[in-house]
Amino acid sequence: MHSPSEPRLERTIDEIPEEQLDHDLAEARRLLRDGDREGAVRQTLETLNKGGIGMMTLAEFRSILDAAGRDDIASKIREQMLGVLDTVEKDKIERPQELAHAAMIRLELDDVVGAERCAANAFAAAPTDHKLLFLFTLAMLKADTFALHRLNPEPALAGVENAVALLTSLASMLGNFGHDDDALALLDSCERHCNTPADRTRIDSLRAGLTDQDLAIDQRTMATGIFDHFAESYDQKLAHLGNNGPEIIAEALQILGLPADGSRDILDAGCGTGLCAPYLRPYARHLHGLDLSIPMLEKCRAKDSFDLLTRTDLAVRDTFPQGDFDLAVSGDVLVYFGALDTVFANIFDILRPGGRFIFTVEEAPTPAPARGYGYTPSGRNHHSEGYIRDVLARTGFGTVDLMHRDTLRFEFGNPIAGLAMSACKPV
Repeated sequence: MHSPSEPRLERTIDEIPEEQLDHDLAEARRLLRDGDREGAVRQTLETLNKGGIGMMTLAEFRSILDAAGRDDIASKIREQMLGVLDTVEKDKIERPQELAHAAMIRLELDDVVGAERCAANAFAAAPTDHKLLFLFTLAMLKADTFALHRLNPEPALAGVENAVALLTSLASMLGNFGHDDDALALLDSCERHCNTPADRTRIDSLRAGLTDQDLAIDQRTMATGIFDHFAESYDQKLAHLGNNGPEIIAEALQILGLPADGSRDILDAGCGTGLCAPYLRPYARHLHGLDLSIPMLEKCRAKDSFDLLTRTDLAVRDTFPQGDFDLAVSGDVLVYFGALDTVFANIFDILRPGGRFIFTVEEAPTPAPARGYGYTPSGRNHHSEGYIRDVLARTGFGTVDLMHRDTLRFEFGNPIAGLAMSACKPV
């Protein structure tokens, strides 16, 4: 029997069920996020001693050990893994998928030089593979060696259904790393492939995000298309992005000290697939979910998480359900709106006097856009603290009684700053 301080690092084959690994990894991350570093280390080492761990998962657990202050174990794991990867790279130099997997693991291990080398060799061996194109781009960006002339997307375009989708996704990645001019150059190359209104929307929305212009397109239609398309895989995609929205809402409830006594009528405004519901249920007498996307609501119904579900556009008051609520929650939803006056006014209207509104936004960088919000290359909006406070005041809400900063999610491995805020409707 190995003690928890002696993980058996030689295993690299998946033997533990994937669901169990996902659970253990999420639990270790939760403990770390809650400040329980010892608990995170214990959970990680116990998992490492259960059975075989895949290389990528092992790299993720290693990062937890490193963040928890156990760099002694983390460094040992990293050294051994890099040794294995060096062998793989020599043996698989002509097998692009093997090299790509090695590149992804090296990125997780912060070996950006090795990752770029593996990704470059993989893409050179299979230039028509659009996934390798993205990996090579990401590796260059992480290694701070990106140059547009090194990127040739033309061979990959022939193998995809929508060239605009591929090029705008690449441009979005470049924008997220601050390569705005290169991203705009890619958008210019999209024009000859633009054949549909959806293509036009993709190009124009991304250009608005890169140039800090107001978005002159129908965000409602765009958001519905996104969520309808990704409803089936939404939970998995958010888990991959390290989405903390529901956990941030749960933490806000705890910080506010609200009793979990099942006494409140609660509205989950933009419930998605119901990820916030488990955190809201202990506080709820009646839990009502709203969303614009029918496939999202169907996912909620399958989970049986809510007492009632309603298709609602948060920007259109007439689509809201009848009745008053004690608490409205909006987790990682307002990022899909620019100006928030109408949404906040609608939430204000359905709250009882003394009712509370808890929500998260993506925090705008400093200096913030002049109007207080802006469209980003990721396809979302960020908002400044000052803008949020002004809109709450204009809408009629009382003083902000909670403001909590945390990482909302990760994009291309980079943390996205989030704000959780709470305000009450005056009695």
